[in-house]
Amino acid sequence: MIMHRLGLIIPSSNSTMEPEFYAMLPSGFTVHTARLRLREVTVEDLTQMEKKIEEEALKLKDAGVADFWRRA
Repeated sequence: MIMHRLGLIIPSSNSTMEPEFYAMLPSGFTVHTARLRLREVTVEDLTQMEKKIEEEALKLKDAGVADFWRRA
């Protein structure tokens, strides 16, 4: 069976995305998560978090992740 690797890039304070994705994934998929530091939802913190998205995406790519889901 071919395994598909789904990549998530989510804020560090988000504690629901991973369990939600595991619960709804069809067979043949795995979840790989990168977290971006977010302590408070402010324009400044969101701007800082956004600057690191590409770096985290590259890390997921290193793990062979082909599909990405990003939620801020």
